[in-house]
Amino acid sequence: MVENNIKNTISELINEIKTTTENNLSNLGQIMEALIDKVNNIGNILNQIRKRIKPTIY
Repeated sequence: MVENNIKNTISELINEIKTTTENNLSNLGQIMEALIDKVNNIGNILNQIRKRIKPTIY
């Protein structure tokens, strides 16, 4: 009885850890995609600025 309760508790904890890990990885993936978009936007803005600035020769 006690042994089964321990096994069930451990099993529940493992499943909870799995679910939490999957959710965290999914959230991390979404955050990474958003960061990549922001970095790409910054790159595009920098390219637009470069096109507007005439090169200065020293």
